[in-house]
Amino acid sequence: MLVDGEQGIHSSINSKVDWEALGFRIAPEASCGNEALQRLQESFLLQLIKDEWNSMTVIRERLQQLQLNPLTANDLKLQIAALEIKVPSAKGADSQEWKDLLKLAFQKICRETSAGWKGIYPFRDEFNSAMMYFLVILKSGPEHAHKAQRFIEGLKQSTASNLKLECAAGIGEQVKGLKRLKNAYTSCMLSWNQSPNYREAEGESRQVRELMQFFTPEVERMLARVIENMDMNAFRMHLDALFSSERDAPMFVFTFLALRLLLVFSSVAQKFELGSSAVQKYLWKCQISIADYQSREGIREKIEELALLVMDEVQKIRLSSGRHMIEAVRQDIGEHFCCEQDLSSLAERFHFNETYLSELFKQHVGIPMDDYVTRLRMAEGEQLLQENKLKLTDIAMFTGYSSFTGFCSAFKKYSGKSPKDYRERVVKRHARN
Repeated sequence: MLVDGEQGIHSSINSKVDWEALGFRIAPEASCGNEALQRLQESFLLQLIKDEWNSMTVIRERLQQLQLNPLTANDLKLQIAALEIKVPSAKGADSQEWKDLLKLAFQKICRETSAGWKGIYPFRDEFNSAMMYFLVILKSGPEHAHKAQRFIEGLKQSTASNLKLECAAGIGEQVKGLKRLKNAYTSCMLSWNQSPNYREAEGESRQVRELMQFFTPEVERMLARVIENMDMNAFRMHLDALFSSERDAPMFVFTFLALRLLLVFSSVAQKFELGSSAVQKYLWKCQISIADYQSREGIREKIEELALLVMDEVQKIRLSSGRHMIEAVRQDIGEHFCCEQDLSSLAERFHFNETYLSELFKQHVGIPMDDYVTRLRMAEGEQLLQENKLKLTDIAMFTGYSSFTGFCSAFKKYSGKSPKDYRERVVKRHARN
């Protein structure tokens, strides 16, 4: 099954790649509901790594809505793995199109291979279509030993056999619970940055695990607040402790710290960068270049530069009119409207007094925040209802409602029609046209 919303891309892939020769079959009619669910699942897994989250309850509820219930287990143990194909350089008018097709073929292989394994969830890189990540659920027992390694080795062989391309892989440390997901991701990127010749010794693995114990969600929130408060002196004090010249540690330790700080920067930039994602994209790509630094001083200098870059984005919003701050809040709501967000959590996230935020939002947007969230959900619901193959219960889930009854009630209040009546009207209109 090809997972892409553009019919032109479907046709292009089908016509230009001999999938049967590669051992794959294109389903004649893919389920739009399954495609939409897969896209939402992948998007949310990436959000868990990139964004700031203050409530595990909200995360678990959304995971259940997206049918990712195994990730809500209290005793969850997991790893993150990554695989990137090395696309050869090519010239000519069709070279970029061919590269794009290779990347889509690679993503297809990754998704179909993952589907054959229980407890492995793929998700793509937002800014690098040649990279795929995998969340791997770990269980005890000899049959589950080295699960991530076995999966990645098989996927590398399949990619080499079918696409004739080399890959760079990374496998992170095992962690317990979604609270430590970002540490799992960072250790994966550390491994990937040193691929293919890197072979981690037990002592090095132990040091990485010790670093992960330091980077708790509380420490991350504290560092994010320092950035959001534009307090460079305080941030330098934290860097003094992390990159101390008295600290006798190998270079990979400082690379890990830098990679972990990049995630803090990304979560802040996601909140405050308006009208563009240029800073977010730059920060994300720095995960690749940061490993090129050969000294702790060089890495620290780069981290200070990036901290100032993010603080500048925060300053543009914080020191501007209230309208710009509310635009940042609106942008954040737009990113997360399918998750349960209330005034209290948003006020905490953006350091507002609840009453002041409520009044300021209504002043600039024209409606209360709760009504604004409902409008976003209903607009999404209307769009999904126009796709006649989606189940109404799926649409309720995709728009962030835990129950179909809740969605129906809200939709009827918003549009004056039930979801079923709205869909029937759309279908009849399309039939007449």
